[in-house]
Amino acid sequence: MKQGEKRTLQVSKYTSDQPQIGGMEVFKIATLNINGLTSRREVEVLEDFRRRQEIDILYLQEVANSTIETQRRYKTYTNVGTTWRGTAMMMTNEITITNITRLPSGRGIAVEYRAIWLVNVYTPSGHPSDRRENVSIKMKSSNC
Repeated sequence: MKQGEKRTLQVSKYTSDQPQIGGMEVFKIATLNINGLTSRREVEVLEDFRRRQEIDILYLQEVANSTIETQRRYKTYTNVGTTWRGTAMMMTNEITITNITRLPSGRGIAVEYRAIWLVNVYTPSGHPSDRRENVSIKMKSSNC
């Protein structure tokens, strides 16, 4: 993939009144480190960005509080744990999840959508002084 190219996730589209045969549902997914975004003005900028880019699923890192939970037409799942900088996932109201798993530290959140796990993990920069978690083992032990 070349720098600047965008990827989309394709998931089979089905509902109780629509057979599994047919078109594909395409989601626009983005990830963003919001660096502890706290002011109402910053939240408005995030909302404008999400709306202009027509993002269906937004993964956020360095979430410091639940201020972002006020986004219109979106459900927000936050996980601010012991590190005081957590993760969150925002999804359009049309996306219904069936399970949610959070790491106690706040550094990971996963949701299940139609038997597919969507996972958002925030790891430290890689500096030798940073203490990394073994996120994959913790998520596996959480059944996702």
